[in-house]
Amino acid sequence: MQDDYNTYNDKAYRFLSFEGLHKTIQNGKLRLTRPDQFNDPLDNNSYIAPFPWDMLEKSGGSKFFENRFTIKIFNSSYICSFSKEYDKKDSYLMWAHYGNKNHKGVAFEIDFSKVKFLGNPSSVTYDGIVKKRDEIAEKIRINKGIIPNDLRNEIGLFVVTYKYEVWSYEKEVRLIVDTTSPKINSDFKKSYNEKHLLVNFDLNSISKVIF
Repeated sequence: MQDDYNTYNDKAYRFLSFEGLHKTIQNGKLRLTRPDQFNDPLDNNSYIAPFPWDMLEKSGGSKFFENRFTIKIFNSSYICSFSKEYDKKDSYLMWAHYGNKNHKGVAFEIDFSKVKFLGNPSSVTYDGIVKKRDEIAEKIRINKGIIPNDLRNEIGLFVVTYKYEVWSYEKEVRLIVDTTSPKINSDFKKSYNEKHLLVNFDLNSISKVIF
């Protein structure tokens, strides 16, 4: 049974190029990426987020939206993606997407049932995205456009952990860091730039490397 953050406690696999693995080992850091830098325009896209748009227009339209939501979530959130599998039929596309050319590359394994890292990843949900979006939009409407912190957190989690079913083959889990969280120490704040966050990473956390 999942908790409020869809916390995943099992083995997961990070697909990357040989160069990416070399940098991870050399620097002892894991790289997380700001959500709005992902290549899928429908992934982590604030403009398909659950909002009653007629109310937004009355409240200042896109500028209101940008100031109250987009900046707060995307300028402070960073994600590192893993997959629950590496050797199944659907994994073939993962090697094509995230390794080197010609389906070559590596994947390393972390067993999150044994390694507690950044609070463990959250499972991505691939069904019910429209229903969930509409439920949140209705809450905003009931609040007359006011978005309290608990609802903002729910919106943020929805945006970064829900994807359309076409991506379900990825079986993705995501390590997510919010740099505005009081739990984040000063080391994080010193290690991120506009697009990426480098997190100290214990290489002993890697339990397997697949070439």
